[in-house]
Amino acid sequence: MNWLTPPQDAVTYKTIDGLEFWMDNEKPGAPLVAPTIRTSNPEVSIVFVPNTGDDDDAYLMQFNGTSMIFSNPAPALRRHCDVHDRLKEENPDVDFAIKWIGRDAKWFEHTGEQEGRALTIPSARKFRSWQEQQEMTRLFCELMALNAPGPYVMYKGGSPSKDGSTWKKIKKRVVGFDHKLRARLAAGEFVQRSVLKSIFSHFKIGPT
Repeated sequence: MNWLTPPQDAVTYKTIDGLEFWMDNEKPGAPLVAPTIRTSNPEVSIVFVPNTGDDDDAYLMQFNGTSMIFSNPAPALRRHCDVHDRLKEENPDVDFAIKWIGRDAKWFEHTGEQEGRALTIPSARKFRSWQEQQEMTRLFCELMALNAPGPYVMYKGGSPSKDGSTWKKIKKRVVGFDHKLRARLAAGEFVQRSVLKSIFSHFKIGPT
């Protein structure tokens, strides 16, 4: 494998198992051209899907051939309902909770000063194995923990104080999943059925 090396001016970080990663703060453009958390492994990244604000916040994780979208309710919903507040209240053990996985996303591509088009970015619906589910969800949370309050701050490694006199480093946040989504993950709902059948067969039990 040809491992990636970060740009010279990039602020780099490492996961608990030593995988180097950084923010590629690229201006959004055609599909897959957007701010992206890249790692030294070219098969592992998280693309921040650009939208109009009326579409769900979406993060496309690419992991060794699997492309899975992790998403949250549209930011515009804050104007007329409390879905974001409830998501936070119902998951007090995390700072940032993901509501869904495996949903297609809308990618907004600018085609002119005030014009654009929405394209559909497909997502895998299932993980190929229990191991892939465990590794992808763990790594997603770890990589996203330093994306606060946004891609540019992660790219810079921090931000200046309000008066510009000091530099504030990024404060790591706890990223996780909505409690209902966690239960579905634990039940194997997102693992390919052929894998589940193999596991059930091994233990001589059958799926209900």
